[in-house]
Amino acid sequence: MKHAVYLVLLFIGVQLFSGWLGNLLLNIPHLQSGAPLDVTLFSKDPTALGLSLLFSDVVLIAFTLFLVKTQSKHISVLLLFLSVLVTLPVLFLVNILTESLHVPDTMNETFYGMKDHWICVFAIAVVGPIAEEVVFRRGILGSLLTMRLKPWCAILLSSILFGVIHFNPTQMIGATLIGILFGWFYYRTGNLLPSILAHITNNTIGICQLHFTSSPTASTKDLIGNSISLGLLVSIALCLACVLLICFYKQTKSHTNDESPLETI
Repeated sequence: MKHAVYLVLLFIGVQLFSGWLGNLLLNIPHLQSGAPLDVTLFSKDPTALGLSLLFSDVVLIAFTLFLVKTQSKHISVLLLFLSVLVTLPVLFLVNILTESLHVPDTMNETFYGMKDHWICVFAIAVVGPIAEEVVFRRGILGSLLTMRLKPWCAILLSSILFGVIHFNPTQMIGATLIGILFGWFYYRTGNLLPSILAHITNNTIGICQLHFTSSPTASTKDLIGNSISLGLLVSIALCLACVLLICFYKQTKSHTNDESPLETI
């Protein structure tokens, strides 16, 4: 449990330090000229944001791997492929749900401004997912699963922490829900690769969606169009998600049990 607490504090601390350091470096010319510190410079510079994200992600990966040492189980290519396939309809359903709740998105303008900068795209779509899976699945969920908590309780708790740590109302809901799926992947397989690939898929689709919209406030519903098409797609996504989840469950029966899903060394 202490590892889980350490990692939550570490995640927050590294993010804050990375943002503070980036803002300070950008302000050096202003400070040298005698101008006051401009706290808005960092949020206006996509390159600085991207570099800050990369720095914090690398630090988080290194510290988590140092704190939590686990032995991953073997996993087949089929399971990796299934993890990506499952993510697609589930992600679509989660997006539709969060948009229907009309929860404010405080980061849409920032993400929209980052979509055309390769450093930001690389940080958000590749390095960020790896870092977050290492911290929240291998680190936090892995630590919780070694306790006397029921697996579903450990998955839910780690997913809530994953959602809250985004500090953005709409992401809190979406990340919590999709985090349950990622946590289930990790629990069922004892391997981090399925959740990493699923997370990369999730973030990459989010970046692509920004490229296909003309406004940062555009939604999935705007891309689809009329309500009849939306209803049909939701029905298809529900059916696909159920079928693929059952397939994934059957394929992982030999990988896990309720007693000891992960081997900790």
